[in-house]
Amino acid sequence: MKTILYVIFLFAGLCFSQQINAQEKCTCTKCNGEGMCDEDTPRKCNFCTGGYNTCNTCDGDGQEPCYRCNETGIAQVTCSACGGSGKLNGENCGTCGGDGLEDMSCINCEGKGWNKCHSCGGEGRFLCNMCGGDGEKYWRNTCPKCGGSGQTDCP
Repeated sequence: MKTILYVIFLFAGLCFSQQINAQEKCTCTKCNGEGMCDEDTPRKCNFCTGGYNTCNTCDGDGQEPCYRCNETGIAQVTCSACGGSGKLNGENCGTCGGDGLEDMSCINCEGKGWNKCHSCGGEGRFLCNMCGGDGEKYWRNTCPKCGGSGQTDCP
């Protein structure tokens, strides 16, 4: 069914009208009205390498520094011999040297000075969410039939 549109043009103070025949628009059959189409073959993913992205927290090594021991693997705790007073029987404690603290292996990192990265679980990488780990994907492009409008002239 054809629709007749009347368009009025104003130019330099002169008025004139012209009849334009415009055809009704229908949903594009190539893209089902979406305006975008999937490519026919997959291409390499632009967002990852081999389906994975490097973890930003640990820069890919799967480890992060231990905050409790400041990466030393040793934590200072209250001296067990003097209870932190630094004195034992009126003299400096022999265990802590009088400062009330003694060194022990850090329980947070088990004396390593680092922990498994909390972001990637120690993997150093993440599965790419763009290609789902395939390393390639079917990209969506503007539909060549309707130019992205989702509508074409009706047959």
